[in-house]
Amino acid sequence: MPADHSAVDTTLGYAFQTLHALVVLLRADDDESVSLELIDDVTLHHMPSPDVTRFQVAHSVRPTVPELTLTSAKLWKTMGIWASEYSPSERYFLVTCAPICADLRCLTSDLERVTLRLQLEDEARRVIDENSRGMHEHRERISGCRAFMALSPDQRVDLLTRILLCPDGPNITEIDSILDGELRNIGRPERRRMLVTRLREYWMHRACLSLTGELHRRITKGELQQRIEELAATVNSGLPDDYAGIQSPREAEVPDTMRRQIELVNGGNSRINRAKSARWKSRNQRQKWLEEDVSIASRLNEFDQKLIDAWADQHGPMCDDTLHCGEDEKQRAGCKLLDWTHNEAPLWPVAVGRAAAPTYVTQGTYQDLADRLLVGWHPEYKVRLSPPGGPECGR
Repeated sequence: MPADHSAVDTTLGYAFQTLHALVVLLRADDDESVSLELIDDVTLHHMPSPDVTRFQVAHSVRPTVPELTLTSAKLWKTMGIWASEYSPSERYFLVTCAPICADLRCLTSDLERVTLRLQLEDEARRVIDENSRGMHEHRERISGCRAFMALSPDQRVDLLTRILLCPDGPNITEIDSILDGELRNIGRPERRRMLVTRLREYWMHRACLSLTGELHRRITKGELQQRIEELAATVNSGLPDDYAGIQSPREAEVPDTMRRQIELVNGGNSRINRAKSARWKSRNQRQKWLEEDVSIASRLNEFDQKLIDAWADQHGPMCDDTLHCGEDEKQRAGCKLLDWTHNEAPLWPVAVGRAAAPTYVTQGTYQDLADRLLVGWHPEYKVRLSPPGGPECGR
């Protein structure tokens, strides 16, 4: 059987760690902030105090997860990090999907830790002794055991009193339900689902900018609150705008008929590139609306028909005015109509339901309609572009 080189579990673990930071900040006080991979996996910074709460996050999507015990590598790796950086001004949380043994139950509440301290010291001494005598390398635990025993007895006691263990936790498949619960007072359930999706997308992007240093490493509660207000306002308007600030990729498709429509009126490459960008944004935005609310399909069909009607009011008179004109004049009139769909039509936005469509949706939808020959720019576009046996009139 070939070796499994998949990094799926690890990748999902990092994603869950990032989203756990979002949950922590949602539950934080107004003047607090979080950071990722700065002091710990996740760190909650308490302002104006220098005190912090540190989180180690252990994640798994496996159906069964091994129990966390006194000999677990994860426990001692975490203990090694915290013991080596121990500060009496910090709190420590270990969040794990795993169940825990009875000996560790005291770490889930405010129960006394004296017995556990003695057990951990015995285990650490055994590991250190076996390592020093060459009996067992204990590669995954030796540094944690040494760091724990390097603390004074009083420091070991204080460290353990500052640790809270959170076992049997959720994994990434449950994160949307957790976020929905945190936002339960913001809007109706169907709107909240849209808000959760957009909040998750924002947070993953914001975390990336934090880790690359493009934005501040600490993300404040105020920033998160402002973003939630903006997202809620957008979602509740009925037409969230996700693509206004996104550039279309260079390799975005340029459909043949759409391109030929523009070439037919001598529109040039700049208009073709403009059409490509607007169409890419529009198609992606419309698809996202449909994924979140399939009932919007009928409203989009009505929207398309309204655009066709508005175009017909422009195209019909243009055909009449250029009926006896030469080709150059027909191309100039057609190019003017093409520019109208991009520059003027969006100034009087057509609604999708009760909400006005973003500018690029109007622009891009016109290009999609042109690719389907439902609208066109040249007075004779159907005659010129229809396949054999197609319509014989462009009117």
